[in-house]
This record gives sequence, C-alpha cells and structure tokens, in this order.
Amino acid sequence: MRKWTLVSMLVLMSLLIAPVSVFAAGPPQQGETEYTVQLDDNLWNISEKYLGTGAAYRAILLATNIKSHEDDTFAYIKDKSLIYPGQKLLVPGAEEAEEIMASLQNFKVGMVSDVGGIDDASFNENTWKGLQDAAEQWGIQAAFIESQAQADYEANMTEFAEQGYDLIIPVGFLLGDATAKVAEQYPDTHFAIVDVGWLEAPNIQGIVFNVDEASFGVGYVAAAMADILDPAGPVVAYIGGMQIPPVEQFIVAYEAGVNYYNEKYGKSVGFTGVYVGDFEAPDQGKTQANSLIDEGADIIMGVGGKTGNGGIAAAKERGKWGVGVDVDQYYTLPNEKDILVTSTLKKLDAAVFGTISDALEGYFQGGGLYIATLANGGVDVGPFHDFEDMVPQNIKDDLVTIKKGIIAGTISTGWPVAE
Repeated sequence: MRKWTLVSMLVLMSLLIAPVSVFAAGPPQQGETEYTVQLDDNLWNISEKYLGTGAAYRAILLATNIKSHEDDTFAYIKDKSLIYPGQKLLVPGAEEAEEIMASLQNFKVGMVSDVGGIDDASFNENTWKGLQDAAEQWGIQAAFIESQAQADYEANMTEFAEQGYDLIIPVGFLLGDATAKVAEQYPDTHFAIVDVGWLEAPNIQGIVFNVDEASFGVGYVAAAMADILDPAGPVVAYIGGMQIPPVEQFIVAYEAGVNYYNEKYGKSVGFTGVYVGDFEAPDQGKTQANSLIDEGADIIMGVGGKTGNGGIAAAKERGKWGVGVDVDQYYTLPNEKDILVTSTLKKLDAAVFGTISDALEGYFQGGGLYIATLANGGVDVGPFHDFEDMVPQNIKDDLVTIKKGIIAGTISTGWPVAE
C-alpha cells in the first residue's frame, strides 16, 4: 500500500483559508522599494510596514532572492528567520506581492521514494526533510509517495504529474529509467532526480554527490580506530545494499581511505564486506554483519538504508563500532549512537532545499546538474561525538590535510574506478 502525506500545518491552514487574501490589512504600498535592514528588523515587521500585513513576508523573501541573481548587492536569504543589518532587500508592490504569495501557495512539489522507505533513518528520510524545510521556508505544498516496489516508480511519478505538481523529486539511481519516461510524457513538469547525472532532458535536473570525497576520510579514520579497538588484527568492513554506482562510490573510497592509512603508518588493517542486494532488509544486514564480525571485523559501515542499519545494530550487539552514511546517524539511530565513530555526510536535505528554491526563483537547472562536493560543503566527514576524545589528534590533523588534498586534486579517492 502506498503512503501519502502532506507536510506542515502551516501549508494545510493556508489551503483551508484560501482564497482569503493575506492583504486584508492595509494600507499597502503601491510600488516596489529597496530597503536596507536595520537592527531588530525581521521580515514580518518589514512586510507589515510596507505591505500592510506581516503574512506577506515571503513575497519580500522571494523578490529579494530573485533580484540577487542579477544584482549581487541584494541579499540572498537562505533562512527566512535570519536577516542582518545592512542587507539590501527588495520589497515588491502590493499587487506583485499578492501574485507572489498566490504562486507560492499553489506551488506543489512531490517526492517519490526508493524502495528503502521514507523512514529509513538515512537516504529517503533526509531527502524528505529537504522538502519539509522548503515547505516551511516558502509556504508551498509538499508531499511524498512511498514506493513499495520498483514497479511503482513510474506510476507514482505519473500520479504527481497528473495532479499538476510543479516539481517531482525521484529519489535514487534506480528511478532513472522511469524518470526519463515520465518526464518525456510531461514536458511541462520539472523533475530533479537524486543520484542520477546522465539524463539530459530539458525538464530534468540531476542531483549528484561526490560522496567518495568524504568517504575516503571516513575510511581513514575507521582504519585508525580499528587499530585501536583490535591492534592484533584490525579489520574495517561494510554492509552494502544493492551493488549500484551510488553505493559503490561510498565503498570504493572507504577502502581507499583504509589503504591510505596503512601506507602512511606501515599498518595492515584489513578490509572486507558484502552486498546484500536489498535496501530494506535489516535482518539480512544483521546476519551478514555477524558473519563478518565472526571473521574478525571491528568496524561496520552500513551503506544500504535499513539493510545497512541492521549491520550497525549487529556491531552494537557484538561490542564493535560502526560508521553511518548519508546523514549524521548519531541522531537517527539512537540505540546505536554510542558506537558510531562518525558518518559520511551526504547533505541531501540541503541539496533538495536548494533545488526547490532555484525552481521557485526561476533558476531550475533543466538539463544540468547540482554537484555536491567537499569544497562546497555538500558532502563531509561527520562529527565524532562520543569518540571525540578517543580519535587521536594526529588522525584529526591528518584528516584536515587529506581534505585539502582531495579538494586540490592531489589525493585520489579511487573513484571512479579505472576500467
């Protein structure tokens, strides 16, 4: 059975009271105005002063962001609650502001999940957070359909397209073919697909992540910590979901990071792992991880949604340590957080939020790509949390140097794999 939900009571309330105008209060200004933020200002108060109602503040937000693309003296506001003295804003006239507010309230974005489930504490869940954040920022409508099988992908996207959704976000490499087919059938609908960079249709934007740039450093740290946990025979391991390029990208660089540690310190930390072939099989993930632990694995990276999470659960039960992926899983796996050394951060929520904002501002990159890198902060090595005092200072210093080398291109992550 497919799950369907709308996000944000604010959005629902705005729909329930439509078509009542937010401009009931007055008197609003008639022409647009440039405004310089003063101490103690906020968007609500500025909107109240110039547009007659604070509820129209998102019109100022969108007008200012659009203006900033052509004139960088205007602020680009990423968070509606954060504006600073000295920033220049564009306050639209009342008529234009009312049109902007109507367009925002009518804008609909839908997410189609992979089969890993919306509650995977990782990939799909973090993408959904990006939609929720955008709904909160812009007052738009956001929804998801949860795919139960690969056969659902096309039907789920078609359902959104038929309902007039402006932007559809398919989540994952496996949705590529279905996205290409549905996008061709609905050329006026925008699609932004996560982990696919090979579709070139004018209404499709790819969102891809250079996770290898972060996973290399995570592998390096994991090797050092395995060396501490089991100096007699340290082994770093992984539990993978399906063997597809976005998963392999994590693992190849993870292993390269282990090898880099071995070369630097003359060590022989081992590396092993297995692909389960499923993103939603935590029991299988746990079973396979237990087998790896029986063979000597000390640190388990779970890279495969709920399947990978099962591997981390096994590490917890067996007194071993783990590594998270996609999000900072210290916060999404509360039962295992105390054994998580770090996580490979793939900031899906920020990428999706930015893509939705671009679409609203008229800068959707159809036929192009958003690429998240170590340099632009789209991927990173996560915090050490409970292991902060256990990770040796020399390893922390090495990690800083490694990041600089990856960004400069002097250190190879091993990805893509040479043919």
